[in-house]
Amino acid sequence: MYLTGRKRTVLIGLVVLMVFSLIPYSAAFADGPLRIDLTVDTAYGWPGEENVSVDVYLNNYLDTISALQFWILLEQPDLIEFVGTGEDLFDTAGTLLSGWEHIDVRSLGGYGYDILVSAYSSIVDPLLNPVLPQTSGLPLIKLKADCYNIADTTTDTTVILHVQDGMLDYLEFSDIHGNSIGVITETILDTNYFNCLEWMPPPDENICIYWEQVSGPPADSTEEVEILWGHLDDTQVHILDGALIIRLCGDCQVDKKVNLLDIVYLINYKYKDGPPPVPLDHGDVNSDGNVNILDIISMINYKYKNGPAPVCPSQE
Repeated sequence: MYLTGRKRTVLIGLVVLMVFSLIPYSAAFADGPLRIDLTVDTAYGWPGEENVSVDVYLNNYLDTISALQFWILLEQPDLIEFVGTGEDLFDTAGTLLSGWEHIDVRSLGGYGYDILVSAYSSIVDPLLNPVLPQTSGLPLIKLKADCYNIADTTTDTTVILHVQDGMLDYLEFSDIHGNSIGVITETILDTNYFNCLEWMPPPDENICIYWEQVSGPPADSTEEVEILWGHLDDTQVHILDGALIIRLCGDCQVDKKVNLLDIVYLINYKYKDGPPPVPLDHGDVNSDGNVNILDIISMINYKYKNGPAPVCPSQE
């Protein structure tokens, strides 16, 4: 073809299906009832704890699901990471994905600061063991994360686990017929830009023989293209991010640090009818099964006399 006319805009009827490899979900169902609810739970771990379980839950109210994919990014990747490959990263015992033929869990970036889950019930028969419409309360899958051995002076110990819902390359739910669930497709106009490398000689100097496509203006010529664009219908698919919170033994008042205020908190609890630590074992810093004067002494020795670090019962 020729690009004709400098600065000339050409409208062509090219339809390109972007981002979704599955059959598009019918726009006739747009703004319908909620179909899928994907929730990442809030998990808790100790500094240095490995294989902390992060549960992901799925409620599918109307559709039978035989394939799915979602991608989680860590919004504070200096506290935890997803370590290992394959089954090092997940557990399906007692989950909705138990018995599925293919489950691939991996760090897409390769550094453990994200995790991509891809799964299908059966490559041969999508009717084999799909997730029927349910709200059973069972996890969809249990992911495994390792906590860094952070200092007790770390001021923010919460890592948000953010499901990427704006990139349909990495967020897919498919029914037993291969149809995508909860996707709206719209036709939009996109503009391609070109710079001419060689023009025809006069009198056809407005016809380009060779050109290159560029990312944007300035450009010799433009081409408007109709694109079929798919995006998530958030009235039908609800996504809720989760978190992994690193607990600090001795953080009795739960302000995400261990200091003199926690010692005072323990004193008030034991001798002045103050509130108990939440949870209670955060005050049992010597792991003897009791919260008493010995824990107060242990905290003082740790903070001011180079004594051993607190170790709560559930850390052992």
